[in-house]
Amino acid sequence: MLAAGRSQRMLDDKGNWHWKLTLPYPNQLRHDLRDCERAVAFLQVLPQPYTILDASIARALQVCEHIVLVTGSPCQQDFLQKRYATCGAIQLCNNPNFQQGMFSSIQCGIAQLKPERFFICLGDMPNIASGVYHALNQASGEVIFPGQGEYAGHPVSLPAVAINHILNAPINGKMKACLAPFSFTFLKMDNALGFTQDIDHWQAYKALFQPARLG
Repeated sequence: MLAAGRSQRMLDDKGNWHWKLTLPYPNQLRHDLRDCERAVAFLQVLPQPYTILDASIARALQVCEHIVLVTGSPCQQDFLQKRYATCGAIQLCNNPNFQQGMFSSIQCGIAQLKPERFFICLGDMPNIASGVYHALNQASGEVIFPGQGEYAGHPVSLPAVAINHILNAPINGKMKACLAPFSFTFLKMDNALGFTQDIDHWQAYKALFQPARLG
């Protein structure tokens, strides 16, 4: 899960900057995820209010037993290390090259993985419905996306053999080129299920306070 971004576009209505991943998450996480023991156990040890990143991690824990969380700046790493210190399912991985872009963070995180199927997830997508992760986890294919066309989103499910393709690419490489040898499968889903809803700017954050379709 990628959490190394600098939130450069996250200015509120008064022009104040916020690290978006630590903003309070307004929806009912404990209720939404009450049927997932891993997610409930994760949330129980965290101080409240829950954050955007807490929500993104908790939703991934519905199908993931282990999450590699990629951090960027030292202050990010220190904050997240303290917040998730007692969360055994979370492994922090600091990307010293985070300023070179998202692909460098993908490489950093993937280098920590065992050779098995994995997801690439974004830390600023807290509203992904439970059905999305479960559908991806049960689907057959090489590279599997939720949605299709312009509405394809995250998380993306990838085969273990993609690990070396990504790690052997240049640090300024592109995922599209790394995944060119693989076939793509798109799961037709309603994009209201949160898999295209990242929190890139203040208006997107404010939209979280509207009723969400999760399930």
